[in-house]
Amino acid sequence: MQCAPLSKGKAERVLFTIQQDFEAGLRLPGQGAGNLAELNAKFSLWLQSVYHARVHSSTGMTPTERYQRGAHLVKSLDPHLDLDQLFYHQLTRTVRRDGTVRLENQLYEVDLSLRTLTVQLRFDPFHLDRIEVTYRGTAFGLAKPVNAQLNSQIQGGSAYEKRA
Repeated sequence: MQCAPLSKGKAERVLFTIQQDFEAGLRLPGQGAGNLAELNAKFSLWLQSVYHARVHSSTGMTPTERYQRGAHLVKSLDPHLDLDQLFYHQLTRTVRRDGTVRLENQLYEVDLSLRTLTVQLRFDPFHLDRIEVTYRGTAFGLAKPVNAQLNSQIQGGSAYEKRA
């Protein structure tokens, strides 16, 4: 992922501020953190009481004031929404004649009615245990890892596969 120069400069500036202010404070006698939970608590306190309360030179206001100015533009998410699915990857694959698709060097079985059609696969790239299959916006269930022994007995296993 690439950042625009302006964004990169802002990220560099906030990291510099954290290093010069928060981390420097941790080095003072008796101010260190004994574990991750304590470090997180100290950082949260520093954010709220120091960083978010300090007027920033580029905006002329505190981050809290800046946020509140645009808070009316923030939209709430449905509390029942599965946030993980917002980050799923989506790939296009052509289903082989044996009813399989390849993903990350692994074959997966899909509904046989999708043979030779181009489908969309949605999945969490870190957990390939749930791969959703859709064709033209219609859900066709989940892809399952191929049972190699059973799949070898199905005709048409030498079909091509188009890669996205």
